[in-house]
Amino acid sequence: MISSSSNLSSALLISFLLTVLHFLSLSPTSKATPTYSAILCPNISTYSPNSTYQSSLKYLLSALSSAAPDGFFNFTARPPDPSYGLFLCRGDLSSTACDDCVAAASTEVLRRCPQSKSATIWYDECMLRYSDTSIFSTMDITHNVMLAGNDEITTLRSLQYDLSTIRAVTNNFSDDNKIGMGGFGPVYKAWRLWKDGTPLDLMDPALEGSYSRNEVHRCIHIGLLCAQPDPDARPSMAKVVRMLSRYSTMSLPQQPAFFARSRTTSSTLQGLEPDWPMDKPMMLPVNEESIAELDRRQHEKLRPI
Repeated sequence: MISSSSNLSSALLISFLLTVLHFLSLSPTSKATPTYSAILCPNISTYSPNSTYQSSLKYLLSALSSAAPDGFFNFTARPPDPSYGLFLCRGDLSSTACDDCVAAASTEVLRRCPQSKSATIWYDECMLRYSDTSIFSTMDITHNVMLAGNDEITTLRSLQYDLSTIRAVTNNFSDDNKIGMGGFGPVYKAWRLWKDGTPLDLMDPALEGSYSRNEVHRCIHIGLLCAQPDPDARPSMAKVVRMLSRYSTMSLPQQPAFFARSRTTSSTLQGLEPDWPMDKPMMLPVNEESIAELDRRQHEKLRPI
């Protein structure tokens, strides 16, 4: 009887161990390999092996890798030979996938750009950049690459939505979903809300509570400054970066260049008088320097929201 009980216990133990081994074999044993896209090695300056900058760079890349679960991070390895770096992971990545990508980028960038004091590497999942000069809050248009997809566009029709898709997303072409005509509806709506003192109404209600009201207000303000009719009044990209990175007094925006009005919408725009007499031709800038003249009859064909 005792022997029979002992054999049963042994059989149960073996069965349990086999089950555990089975599930362990199903667990992933290797990390997902991120997809490499491109790299930029300026090779303007290089460092010597075993130099203080090499030590600084290794410390920097190690610090970036350890912060990968956060999705974004920047770090400065201090003097005597400082290095500056940052990484950004795609927003839909898990912390594990981001960690894998930053780890791969930290290793691969040294292999592909040996002894370079600055470099940028891109993966489908993340990007990583380092330099021997500060790169934070500084616009640099030299660090970019052009990537082309493998899919060929054979006809313009392939870029168009079919009628059934358009009908579905517009709720059978309901006027409630119209955002404007002529291509400038969103700009028009932002200006109208700005003049009404309610620019935050431009935001999707579903995002309420997930953003800074001051930051959104500031971004809309900057966007309207960029849409002013006078090209000289529009801020340069360098100035836009400065306005986004620090708080300063900004001028009030002018009415957008493509703000159009017609009789059909006058009842909904009380208090928003146009900057031109309605009985005279209207001048609309088209492409910064070029100007198109529209008489009143042509103008009334434009129907913004």
